[in-house]
Amino acid sequence: MNVNIKPHKELTFNCDKCGKIRVKKWNPIKKTYSKINEISYWTDGKGYKNYENLCRDCLKKWHEEDNENFVKLISQQKRIIFYNYNNRGSLSEKGKEEVKFSKYK
Repeated sequence: MNVNIKPHKELTFNCDKCGKIRVKKWNPIKKTYSKINEISYWTDGKGYKNYENLCRDCLKKWHEEDNENFVKLISQQKRIIFYNYNNRGSLSEKGKEEVKFSKYK
């Protein structure tokens, strides 16, 4: 399959929980940025504690530390996606690009 990869602007965001600046991953096949960090993606538009974006580490912590709300807000289909990402290591910041500064410093 020939995928035309055009240059794209690096897109950063602040994690609404920990404040770290992260880089959103570009998906060249879908030609869009990953929605993995967007709360609205996981909750199908419902809110969670006024958070809009969480880094991958904070997404995992949400699942581990506030599982009751996690299960209430996320559909079974999205939970299966989340568990698959988690099991294959896609929710780990280790090895992911990170901007080495924070707006809170």
